[in-house]
Amino acid sequence: MKTNNPEPTINTEKEIPIPDEAKMMVSNLRERLGIVETKNDDGTHKYVTDWSISDVRDDNNCQYVDLVQKGGGVWGIALVGFTYVLEEMGVRFLRLAGTSAGAINTVLLAAIKNKDDKKSVEIYNLLANKDIVEFVDGHKIVRWGINFFLKNKEKFHLLSVVPISYFVLLLSGIIFLISPLHVHNIWGLIVFLITGILAIFPLFLLSFGALLYHRMGQSGLGLNPGEDFLIWLRNVLWKYNRQKDQPRNPDPDSALDQQVYTTEELKNKVTQSPILRLIEDDKRGLEGLTGDLTIITTELVTENKIELPRMNKLFANTNKIQPFADASEMVRASMAIPFFFDSFYARDIDKIKVEKEWIDIFKIEADDEYRFVDGVLSNFPYSIYFNPNKPDPRLPTIGVNLIDDGKKDNGNKPNDWKIFDFITKIFNTSRNYYDKDFLLKNHSEISKRISNVPISDIHWLQFGLTKNQIESLFLQGSAAAYAFLSGKEWELVKEGDKKKEKDDSDNGIQGFNWHKHKDERQTLAKSIINNYSK
Repeated sequence: MKTNNPEPTINTEKEIPIPDEAKMMVSNLRERLGIVETKNDDGTHKYVTDWSISDVRDDNNCQYVDLVQKGGGVWGIALVGFTYVLEEMGVRFLRLAGTSAGAINTVLLAAIKNKDDKKSVEIYNLLANKDIVEFVDGHKIVRWGINFFLKNKEKFHLLSVVPISYFVLLLSGIIFLISPLHVHNIWGLIVFLITGILAIFPLFLLSFGALLYHRMGQSGLGLNPGEDFLIWLRNVLWKYNRQKDQPRNPDPDSALDQQVYTTEELKNKVTQSPILRLIEDDKRGLEGLTGDLTIITTELVTENKIELPRMNKLFANTNKIQPFADASEMVRASMAIPFFFDSFYARDIDKIKVEKEWIDIFKIEADDEYRFVDGVLSNFPYSIYFNPNKPDPRLPTIGVNLIDDGKKDNGNKPNDWKIFDFITKIFNTSRNYYDKDFLLKNHSEISKRISNVPISDIHWLQFGLTKNQIESLFLQGSAAAYAFLSGKEWELVKEGDKKKEKDDSDNGIQGFNWHKHKDERQTLAKSIINNYSK
């Protein structure tokens, strides 16, 4: 828990307005779906609607769904744009699950305000007011190198000329210095200095590389400690769940609930909801309709997917403070992108205390310590809320799937990939396959509950975002939500354009159809049960 880094501040004084284009989408979509929003005397929102996305409602006619959000680095800002549109349509979230960037939005949606409140505007302000490049908190040279590479990686094919130019210049300098042409004047001194610098430059690179490797080996094999993110999230969670006269105490010797917003507090809060009702008769009533959240991370020692906080007991230790007792640590474990951020550790495990838990869940013995990284086993954990034994859902599980729109591939064939493309494809294949396999094997109908959010022009690790890029990501997520609910594709306005929607010829609702989905879901579930019983 202790850190030598200064406490990052949370700047929310400057209100960042929601982009006008997102507001246009909301206005257009409400007209399509027949939604009227009014404000109650207590400031809550009441919705009058002819449109249905769930059978579960509260007294203000907010409709409740489960939400699963995919990981994707800085693309996570698009998730906020997606949930913004849903919230403006009167949709709220009962159960939440996510990985990495999806885990960040999951916890913020769970912790900020109450379940029936809108949260996405607050989250957008938090992210837009935060200099996200500060999350890349490694050495200054590392930060500069990462951002430079990500912004200019398309030009890196030109780097093949660098070693050739280097050796040509070095050899030319050496030949000049030993030749009769060399004279002791200012030009000879300049050539001597340049040649000397070129000669020792490889030693400098080798020394820096050795120091960097040593530092990474001593920590969690990451270029960045991830401390700035962890402390920032601690402060955010504290701010929204404490009175102003209760400042957070970062002293590790203080009581845990004075240092951080705890996981137990978050679990209690996420189960709280307004009085719910069903708009259709169901013999189950409201049984099982309880708020919940799940954060996905990968444990490398045992090579398992871990669901937090459900599996927190697996990592009980002999120390005063337990791993993941701090709610922000669950997210820190989930966003630890391999090599980019240090791994998250759980050490000093009380093997006697956790032995039964490990045997019951994974059929293996407990170890002394565990190491967590990003969701390389399940980056889009949609399967977590799928139960084939319940063919008659009362609410849907909506999935938000962040994808690359592919425009930057420039039509390159696999044999044209550069080393960065190759490594990226390997990493993306491994972290997406588990979930893709689930979606492809038996559950083709599930795709209708999943919204693909294509991201263009911004790399998922490009932490040095400008304000315009943050707004662009938010709008791309908003446009995906618009398409998911309306069936119409919104074409984002470019500077100087006046285009709004690609096809507005049909005013009928062609997006996600809840009643049709329920019928198809029953048919699918019965088919799966029959297949399992054979």
